[in-house]
Amino acid sequence: MKPQTTNIAVPRARNKQPKLKNLEILSHSELSQEWKRLVGNSPPKASSRKFLLRSLACEIQMKQSTGLSKANLKNLSVSLSQNRSANANQKAKSSNAKPRIKLVPGSRLVREWNGKTYTVSVIEEGFVYRDKVWASLSAIARDITSAHWSGPRFFGVKGVV
Repeated sequence: MKPQTTNIAVPRARNKQPKLKNLEILSHSELSQEWKRLVGNSPPKASSRKFLLRSLACEIQMKQSTGLSKANLKNLSVSLSQNRSANANQKAKSSNAKPRIKLVPGSRLVREWNGKTYTVSVIEEGFVYRDKVWASLSAIARDITSAHWSGPRFFGVKGVV
């Protein structure tokens, strides 16, 4: 004997997809069968009727959607290619020549931090702070704040050439 199978009569639109409003009248087991038909596999275990209903409605809408028009797809493609080439040009420019901060020896950098004023002098060998020569502003900023800082940013000279 053949096992008996039941076919659920779900009202369908012209494109053979069930109508969204007809999903609401289906039972949990009927929604599970509809899931298998539309998605191609069993629904997640312990999925509620509400979950199946919402997921199937979304799935049906996605399948019924025609997507973007050819003109919109072309415009999107053109925009993406222009954006990629602009980004490539920007990366090439930035990787070739990184601007270095150049401070003239004899300059003084002054920063107030937590109510106290700190002064750093620029010399040929680096920077002078507390009568000690430092190689970087970041090391000085770390000493002042006890936290990691970008030295040029801390002293307000980021981007100075």
